Amino acid sequence: MTNKKLRGDTAAADANVRSPAPASGKAVSLSALREQAAGLRRAQLMANLAHVITKPDGSFESWSETLPALLGIEPQDVANSTRKWLDLVHPLDRELFRSTALRARAAQQRANVEYRISRTDGVWIYLRQVMEPIPGEADAQGRTRWFNTIQDITASKEAEQRIRRLNRVHAMLSGINALIVRV
Repeated sequence: MTNKKLRGDTAAADANVRSPAPASGKAVSLSALREQAAGLRRAQLMANLAHVITKPDGSFESWSETLPALLGIEPQDVANSTRKWLDLVHPLDRELFRSTALRARAAQQRANVEYRISRTDGVWIYLRQVMEPIPGEADAQGRTRWFNTIQDITASKEAEQRIRRLNRVHAMLSGINALIVRV
């Protein structure tokens, strides 16, 4: 579900509005589509996922309802362009993010990038972002719209850091044990 809301949602409209389901050819009611959207929203929350659709100029066309919570902000405070998003990226990760986005745009190919971003509470979180061009008409400069899937991977990054630290401690203690045995 994006930040753009459906209009005119009434029970009568739910019962009468039907659209074809792509795979089966059966009609799907508006209420069924809302149920699917609610399920997607719950799944995004569980997986710490959000998405952003960007216009060819890099401005944000829409984003999932889960994005503000992922960033710890109010919906009206979400950055509205890739340029403003870049300001939130950790200074040491900005060049990686920028160069990955520019390479993806030039090649019109999917790209993945991991980086840190600042939440409003001052905490740096780790994000994994997948950038995918949306098929369709390009603008005058040959640019297209993009679908960006964003996942908070902070917990797994912190676990990796703990494992590396414990491996170093284990190696050090093993070395000490070897010295004790020799003496």
